[in-house]
Amino acid sequence: MPLLQHMAAEMRRAPLPPRESEMVVVQSQGMRRWVTLTLADTHGCVGSLALPFPASCMHDLAARLCRHSPSRLEQDPFSRDALAWRVDELLRTMGDDPVHAPLRNYLIGSDDRARFGLATQIAGRLDDYQLYRADLLQDWERGGRAPGTPHAAWQAALWRQLCADGSSARVPGSARIHEAIERLNGATPDGLPTRLTVFGVSSLPPLFLELLAALARHVPVTVYSATVTASSSHPLVTEFGAQSREFLAALHSHGAVHDAVTDDVAPAAQPSLLRTLQSEFARGDHGSMPLALAAGDASLRVHSAHGALRQLEIVRDQLLAAMADDATLRPHDLLLLVPDAAAWAPLVDAVFGVTEPDVPQIRYRIADRPARGEDEAADAFSMLLGLHGGRLTHSEVFELLARPLVHTALGLAETDVDALSAVTHAANTRWGYDAASREALGMPAYEEASWRASLDRLLIGIATGVHDDLLLDVLPQAGDTHGDAESIATLATWIDSLAAALDDWDTPRTPAAWSVTMQSAVQTLLSIPDTRDAQSVA
Repeated sequence: MPLLQHMAAEMRRAPLPPRESEMVVVQSQGMRRWVTLTLADTHGCVGSLALPFPASCMHDLAARLCRHSPSRLEQDPFSRDALAWRVDELLRTMGDDPVHAPLRNYLIGSDDRARFGLATQIAGRLDDYQLYRADLLQDWERGGRAPGTPHAAWQAALWRQLCADGSSARVPGSARIHEAIERLNGATPDGLPTRLTVFGVSSLPPLFLELLAALARHVPVTVYSATVTASSSHPLVTEFGAQSREFLAALHSHGAVHDAVTDDVAPAAQPSLLRTLQSEFARGDHGSMPLALAAGDASLRVHSAHGALRQLEIVRDQLLAAMADDATLRPHDLLLLVPDAAAWAPLVDAVFGVTEPDVPQIRYRIADRPARGEDEAADAFSMLLGLHGGRLTHSEVFELLARPLVHTALGLAETDVDALSAVTHAANTRWGYDAASREALGMPAYEEASWRASLDRLLIGIATGVHDDLLLDVLPQAGDTHGDAESIATLATWIDSLAAALDDWDTPRTPAAWSVTMQSAVQTLLSIPDTRDAQSVA
């Protein structure tokens, strides 16, 4: 809080003109939301506030300063998403060049999905290189290759191919940022922000630090970070403060001036363990004095928890206790940090989303969860796309059908889905729509244990009842526990439509035709009635 209070005071002391945005660089959605809410509480309202992430801030500054920046209507060909598609194209057409032998060996027997998965991973690494190893990319562009790894040759060759088009649209982001730095090291260019603030970061890419140092020659640049004294010999700092010390040293190497922001809160009558440690860190104390432990001191706690779910349950209980003890504490004052928001999000929902009558509620929002995880329509559509080119297993189909967005639109209840899962499993449904679909995957063309075979057994069983003889070469599957006729017929129609759509997606199309095809699939297979949800997958 002292850092944010200091930043808010500086904004109040020297406000920007009404039409100019205050640029504050943050590292996460959670930090963005917390800063926005706190500034709104401090000033009464908040507006004209831009809170970009470091990468987008760098590219925005480069776009203002460089000749080689794509327009707002163009996709940056060296962004992570664009690189994935461009690398995939190169993997499909790489030919017999010996330098690509490791890639060809890796892709033997793989399909389009596996190849694109590899392209996505390579694109992610190249995107990181642009931020953290721009020197390596420049060496590759000049024809060199980094020693020490057997994969350097194909990586360097791949990067040179991506840069082969000399047009302005094909200039890597790192090159544009270097050009921006050169321009900033000269005369003052036009279009610079009045000031730039970086808040709450623990580290920054070296290239961003260079850009900040160059920008600081012309406009005020302030970095707020909870760092420790570089010379501190405190055992906790020595053990866990390496990143903080390195970040502070990197800022000093670029000419930054370090000013300490201290907490002005008056010391408590009974100093707590946490306050004592904070004071030692701030003073650079070596921490040799024994710490006083009091039975009633709950300022610093260590809980033993078995598994992530139990950790969240403990956190929830502690937050409820803290809010009960402090009436001024509100949900937006709380920030829960987890290692991976996408992986932890379901657990957070399970613990904090309980709606039992006697269970206290804490209103929450998962800020960093990808759209796929928090938007039901996008999640269902992503699962639908994931079925293409696969085996169409029983579990995959019912994982999609279990989505309320899907089965509710079909007129099925959750209990109907459970019953259909049981009866189709009893009818020996395993994988594959029919013999032809299995043959298309390079498997033997047999019908048994496929969706078509088991659905035929169930549909004929509805018409005939229990029967021990083959009818139309099909052994009927029937009985009192084998579901009602209407739900089985609904499932059969939906499965037929699903298989037809997946088969149709093998046909090449123009982008405009693909848009029409996907919209039709959404309406046929997902039947999204809500306009907002339909737009999320459009």
